[in-house]
Amino acid sequence: MVIAVLGGSPSPEHDVSLASAEAVSRAILGLGGAVLPVFVAKTGLWHLGEDLHPSNSAYVLKKADSLKRLFTSLGTSREGLSIGKACEILNSRRIQLVFPALHGAYGEGGFVQAHLEGTGIPFVGSGSLSSGLAMSKRKTRLLFRGADLPVARAWHPKPQEAKEMSENDFLQRLDALDFSWPLFLKADHSGSTLGVYKLRNLEEARGKLNSVRNLDSMWIVEEGIQGTEITVGVLGNPEEAVLALPPVEICLRKGDFFDYQSKYDPNAVHEICPAPSLNPRFEAEAKDLAIRAHQVLDCRGFSRTDMILGPKGFILLETNTIPGLTPVSLFPKAGLAAGFSFPHLIQRLCKDALPRNGGEWGRNHSIPRDLESWKEE
Repeated sequence: MVIAVLGGSPSPEHDVSLASAEAVSRAILGLGGAVLPVFVAKTGLWHLGEDLHPSNSAYVLKKADSLKRLFTSLGTSREGLSIGKACEILNSRRIQLVFPALHGAYGEGGFVQAHLEGTGIPFVGSGSLSSGLAMSKRKTRLLFRGADLPVARAWHPKPQEAKEMSENDFLQRLDALDFSWPLFLKADHSGSTLGVYKLRNLEEARGKLNSVRNLDSMWIVEEGIQGTEITVGVLGNPEEAVLALPPVEICLRKGDFFDYQSKYDPNAVHEICPAPSLNPRFEAEAKDLAIRAHQVLDCRGFSRTDMILGPKGFILLETNTIPGLTPVSLFPKAGLAAGFSFPHLIQRLCKDALPRNGGEWGRNHSIPRDLESWKEE
């Protein structure tokens, strides 16, 4: 079985995506599967490599960063292709599954998923519609509110207003809000806390609107909630029984905001799983909320929902449809606490992605109904 692993993308999370792609590729090769590395450059062009099988990939695994180098080297050694052309070639090569280890709006927002759906290639993770909904903080909030899931109070400017509002009008509107400081200004389509600013007062808000609009013309402002930050991963497809992984508690060692730098600096944060601050009742509630978020957004395969346990209970922040899969990422940490080694977790995600009973996605592919031929952990 050959699995195309996508790494890179034009997103600001390009490097994190490559780290996830490397980890996923190692896991697949270690289980006895084959990998087709696909490097998605910052330009958006796709560069397809050659199949790596366990029997011919030993040289790649000699150094810790060799797989990452292999991905990036494709950008200079292979022709760059449009996404449509690349998907056509993957289809003609009868690739049996795609694992998009892509983070940020390009990889998680439904664009890549829509092209894969159009060519009939099965892939790991949520479909294009669910991905697009979850990538938008505004749309996610509206869906959560409609499903009676708890969210913080927020100001949602209209699209034209968000694009054209002046700095002075923005500051005046902030000052008039009946919200408690701090506030969080968030780009609508962004991941890994990029484009998110914690505003403790009006002075700190100066200049931040333009910074956010450099990433996204749409944005929201949420009331900050003081409390314990928790994240809960979920495994499974909505039509089947889904599993919530043990909650992870995020304890900052530096600063007071779990920003992009903190997420990928092991010295800046202490991530504890299972979460020590949650008693059995709160743990069950956190898992239930994560499952409900997964189902409301119609996520497939996996998701990770971030939340705050504040004075009045849990408040949901957002749901990630492609959680980080690097060695320091939260989702693998929770999987390990649930008894899934990292390769076992990747194997589960691949199994859940394959169509059953000749599903529509796999109509042109000869797809094993399971991956039992892979080594079991």
